[in-house]
Amino acid sequence: LGEGFCEAPVNGGPPLTSSELLTRGIARFEEGMAVATAGRSADDTAATNLISMAHVGAARALLQRGDLASARAHATLVPEGYERWAYYSSNSVPEYNPVQLAVKASGPFAGMQPVFQRLDDPRVPQPAATRTGVGGNPIFVPLKPSMYSGWSASGASVIDVATHMRFASGLEARYIRVEAEGPGAAMLSFVNARRAAGGRPPANLAGAALVAELRAQRALDFYLTGHRLGDLRRYAASGTDLFPSGRFPVPPDEYGAMHCFIIPRGEKAGNPNF
Repeated sequence: LGEGFCEAPVNGGPPLTSSELLTRGIARFEEGMAVATAGRSADDTAATNLISMAHVGAARALLQRGDLASARAHATLVPEGYERWAYYSSNSVPEYNPVQLAVKASGPFAGMQPVFQRLDDPRVPQPAATRTGVGGNPIFVPLKPSMYSGWSASGASVIDVATHMRFASGLEARYIRVEAEGPGAAMLSFVNARRAAGGRPPANLAGAALVAELRAQRALDFYLTGHRLGDLRRYAASGTDLFPSGRFPVPPDEYGAMHCFIIPRGEKAGNPNF
């Protein structure tokens, strides 16, 4: 909610700003760490995994809120190989991977934004050609990115109903840490490691150009995982607007440029505290 919404209520309460929502999230993550730490045994893998997940969540929220030092402190405590997955199953429709509906074989309606097309990067696999989408329009339909189960660097496959998604990881923690530290030798080393993962040669960058490349690599590593809107809002807050521009098939709203999700009027009308 804090990453994506302009404002949102919690449990029927009044609208909270993005910053207020992020603050609530940080408090919950820290509470989770404390409870899991107090209750775990020496070899309690489940508690250790929960603590790492909470560190990723707290680091993400703190970075979004602009508290770089605290974000770095949490991110540093996450093991590099840590992964946490959202598992989708075939026992009920709500547990299917939601992206699959938009890229289905018949009548897909999700296409890759031009900035992600024809990159020759295995993390963001490319279809061989456009497909006919809803309304007969040709669209570039995404295949499984690297954060989805079943992904392979040597080939691409279709996003299906039972595709799992990695939603917290040591990789994200490293991105948070180097972003919080700012451009320097550590960021350049990390950026070149991620470029290598995408089959690209090392770059010799510094300053704003290095930060721009970090952001580009982050977009590729976390494609279709729900990070992008929060990232774009964070970049815009620091003076770099990377939001897509041009005509949008929606009317203007009270927030202007559609840079965050809004609560539907029906939900506002049903909440006396809004």
